[in-house]
Amino acid sequence: ALNVEVDKPLVKEGAHNTAKTKVLSMNLLVGQQLKATLTSNPAGATMNILAPNQANVDVYAKNTVNWQGHLPLSGEYRIEIGSLPGTVNSSYKLEVTTIALPVVSPPPAPVGDGSGR
Repeated sequence: ALNVEVDKPLVKEGAHNTAKTKVLSMNLLVGQQLKATLTSNPAGATMNILAPNQANVDVYAKNTVNWQGHLPLSGEYRIEIGSLPGTVNSSYKLEVTTIALPVVSPPPAPVGDGSGR
């Protein structure tokens, strides 16, 4: 699995063979925000982002080159790099960034009822 540090972009580059799907996995937490951007030269590589239940994270996480959103589950996420039909082998660059869970402060404790007693 890839080690993705919060707020530090992880960049993976390589050659993409259109006959094979490349799979990259990472362990992430529910509520984290994930941003993934895929570029290829020549263009034609796409990615699917799968949640731990093996379903696409949402309807926009299929055959895309850009995706950003909050993660619905904790566990192993997979990014599958594939190709559009009719494209040729290419080089790719995938940039993945996770954004920390928001810190929620508890509400302040009440300090009496305001009557002064």
